[in-house]
Amino acid sequence: MQRKTTRRERTTAGFTLLEVLIALTVLAFGLLGLAAMQIYSLQTGRESKHVMQATIVAQDRMETVQYLPWASVPPTGGWTVLAPVTIQVDANSGTYTEMTFGLEQRVADVVVGQTRNVDVRVSWTEPEDPNPNKQMVVSTVRFNY
Repeated sequence: MQRKTTRRERTTAGFTLLEVLIALTVLAFGLLGLAAMQIYSLQTGRESKHVMQATIVAQDRMETVQYLPWASVPPTGGWTVLAPVTIQVDANSGTYTEMTFGLEQRVADVVVGQTRNVDVRVSWTEPEDPNPNKQMVVSTVRFNY
């Protein structure tokens, strides 16, 4: 025997169009937030990579200065611009320049003939950043031994 369903039973059996639209709107806002976080994560990762590369460039210059003879590292009296350092990447389609770092050095006597302060400044321009000009300074003290 077949039972007749009333109109009230039929209308409570599923979701209304309004409920579906509200659920889709909430889902859309959640997915937009997730996409924005993903974009921010990619930008931050790229900036972190450039900071790491700048640190390596500064360390390389510091090691070069440490191994030069004392007389080859005279006081500069201010910042001296050195040759820029270019980071190149090999890709399937060829080699391209990822970043060019500006390099400057300053040497000052702390105790004449005994110690010198050596500063290396690395600067670069971060693409698609509201504050694109970045720089870092690494310092050390060089002893005459």
